[in-house]
Amino acid sequence: MFYLLEYFLQTVTASFDPYTQLIFRNAGFSQSKVGVIIAAGQLASIFFPMIAGLLMDRTGKARIVLVVTSLASGVLIMPATMSGVFPFVIFMFFLSRGFVSVINPAVDGYLTKCLKGDAQKYGLARAAGTGGYVVFLVAASVIGFPEVTDNRQILICYIISLVAFVVCVAFCPEMPQTENKDHNHRFFDVNWFDKSFYVVMLAVGISRVAQTIPDRLLGSYMTEELHLGGHFPFYVAIGAFSEMLMLIIGGKLIREGKVSYYTMLILSTVALIVRLYIYAYVKGKAAFIFAQTLHSFTYGACHIAITNYISLTTSKKHNAFAMSWYTALATNFPQMLGVFFGGFIIDNFGYGSLFRIYGIFPVIALLILVVFRKTIILRREK
Repeated sequence: MFYLLEYFLQTVTASFDPYTQLIFRNAGFSQSKVGVIIAAGQLASIFFPMIAGLLMDRTGKARIVLVVTSLASGVLIMPATMSGVFPFVIFMFFLSRGFVSVINPAVDGYLTKCLKGDAQKYGLARAAGTGGYVVFLVAASVIGFPEVTDNRQILICYIISLVAFVVCVAFCPEMPQTENKDHNHRFFDVNWFDKSFYVVMLAVGISRVAQTIPDRLLGSYMTEELHLGGHFPFYVAIGAFSEMLMLIIGGKLIREGKVSYYTMLILSTVALIVRLYIYAYVKGKAAFIFAQTLHSFTYGACHIAITNYISLTTSKKHNAFAMSWYTALATNFPQMLGVFFGGFIIDNFGYGSLFRIYGIFPVIALLILVVFRKTIILRREK
């Protein structure tokens, strides 16, 4: 059932995220305005997951949280995608993406507890989810549905995926609860996590500014610059398939002690540097496809490393909140900044400048990881 949960969760993601930039371009907004709209959604994604993570830790009611947030997102996204009124679109997208942003970290925290932090089992479940992502995108590319210029078709796919996910949630077991007397009296305490946690989150957060490009700003590049048209989901699927392989292999290697989460983080950061500068300086579909395969490291290796790191170094009663912190402050906040400024950079200087400028961020992240190597490795295991 955990595999099906992840499968339908990532189908939800595949049915909307790769199309987000295109949806608002279809509505007639400039790249700068598109950046502002998506940034508003990222802003909501900072706060909603952290609040939901606390609720899950305190109550253990993961299924209720997942059902409510999924249904709310489905209702609110409809006016956001069908209107051409800029302030209204910003507001509705803020609410919708706030609710849907809860789902991924909530499921991650849920699986971490249910699978007792087993990196290999988590990797297999997450890989099953990525399989759903790949299947949806390949099917969309082959059959031509949804049509990339038709917001109604994109919306239909998203709603159907959400309903399938909610049905799956209904059949999942409830999250195991951990006795937590201290947690009931405090919203947050910096002492829940040690120094290494904050260093890792800082490094990952800086690198995620650059990851904004493949995650949020590549749709119109593929359709408007590379002229891939309705086949662009296939190229997104290449990256997702590579990620799936990494989740399976990487989880196994970490569990067997052959690779550490620190090594995974280093590889992820280096791959992100290479990926962005391939986009910037090497032209042609072959180079682009190779860059897409690096998603196995830029997202897959990073995600499985962070999940393993959190399961090893944070108290089990704070696992869900730690995952929410990672999603909200080390992913969504930097991506909010990345997409907000990215839209203006694309409009005024083009995609080439965007790739070159954002390539600086993983370089900074790599330096932090190297300088604080001992702090990160000599962590306090819980």
